Amino acid sequence: MSELSPEMEREIREFVEQGKKLHAIKVYKEHVNSSLLEAKNAIEAMEKEAASKQPESAVVQSQSGCAGMLVLIATTFGVALGAIALLVA
Repeated sequence: MSELSPEMEREIREFVEQGKKLHAIKVYKEHVNSSLLEAKNAIEAMEKEAASKQPESAVVQSQSGCAGMLVLIATTFGVALGAIALLVA
């Protein structure tokens, strides 16, 4: 089994931060020549490490992003329907 170069570790950590866990596992497994289980465990350890370094407020913000987007879509849809109603009337 070989070790990750600093550049490859940085690239894999970026995949983890972007939520590309399966890709990170695949890249890790190929570069380290490890088993699938070892790669999965290593990536999950990186996830936990990244989560512990992230401030709690950032986690809350990322969870509220979907609700904000839904409100924006609903508002846009409502405005579009109102415009159509004015055109038809």
